Amino acid sequence: MVRLGNNSSLRGSTLYCGVGSPPEGLAHLKIVHPSGKGLIREVFEATESTYLVVLANPRVNNLNEGTLENDLKPKLLARYASYTDAGDKVERLLTQFRHWAKTAHPFRHGTAEEQEHEAPIDIAVLMAREGMAFIRYLAAL
Repeated sequence: MVRLGNNSSLRGSTLYCGVGSPPEGLAHLKIVHPSGKGLIREVFEATESTYLVVLANPRVNNLNEGTLENDLKPKLLARYASYTDAGDKVERLLTQFRHWAKTAHPFRHGTAEEQEHEAPIDIAVLMAREGMAFIRYLAAL
């Protein structure tokens, strides 16, 4: 769970978003057979929820390439407008965010194959760490 502090666009209210209690996503690592897929899925959902709250746009209902380009990019360009290389900074950040979301995507869904569609723990921990960094960044916008 992420606490989104007071924000002028949120009319001074304090919002919380994410999934369940704060350690819920990490709980997938405490069992005998930890679920990397579960960890990635929970962190992605928390990141997406934070993203949607920050954008506060009723027509945006998920985190994808189109909404990153059409909704987040203008917000970031305005935020960093005083930098001469704002476009480059924003594009690099969005590229990183796109790659993270694309890497998480296969672990967010089931599979039609008989094989277990599980994420290796080392990849899951890396993905969770990056996702939590994006949550912190988005919450500061």
